[in-house]
Amino acid sequence: MDKVILKLKKDIKRILPMVVKHTKSNDYKSDYHKQVYFNVVDGEMVAIGDIDQSLAVITAPYLKELSKDNFQLWREDAVALTKTKTIEEAKEIIAKHGFTGEYRNYKYVIEGLGKYRFTFDVKESLEKLLQTTDETFKLTIAKDVVKINGHITKYKLLEYPETTVEFTISNKLITTGLKMIDTEKANFVFGNTYVIGLIADSFIYATVAKERYYPD
Repeated sequence: MDKVILKLKKDIKRILPMVVKHTKSNDYKSDYHKQVYFNVVDGEMVAIGDIDQSLAVITAPYLKELSKDNFQLWREDAVALTKTKTIEEAKEIIAKHGFTGEYRNYKYVIEGLGKYRFTFDVKESLEKLLQTTDETFKLTIAKDVVKINGHITKYKLLEYPETTVEFTISNKLITTGLKMIDTEKANFVFGNTYVIGLIADSFIYATVAKERYYPD
């Protein structure tokens, strides 16, 4: 099987947890919550989820092998791409079902990441979060320590805030992101109380407060 198709299958499967599981005929949420956006020009696969305005971006430079223009697919058509075996088959699906339309500006969301960050073990963190029954957990970042629900973690801070900051985070937000990351280590990145993200290799997963999501 072509290497491009193998990468395409893998990345679509990684990003699908972010795409609303409703058909294109359903009026649930805005349309872009039900679509995968293929930014061919910048080599990125994007999905905007309905979980508190979450966003996932996967670096995919190989998309230029499938199309010369940016395009979008409904969830079920993106799933159909994962069943193809050749570039020609994939191009046929894109030609038949791909379309261009309004898609939210996700670039500025990513630009908001990076003020502070710390590394953590993905498997360990996922296991701990799945064991909790609370819908949220508190993350406290001090100058030399990271606490989750008041318990000191062994996570290493790469940058330190000048003052202690605290976030109340939805377990569902983080577990969704962690399940999409296929690496052992990841960075938890935050710029302010509105932007929270997970970064691992070619993957960016961000959550943004609704009132800050749309650009002026």
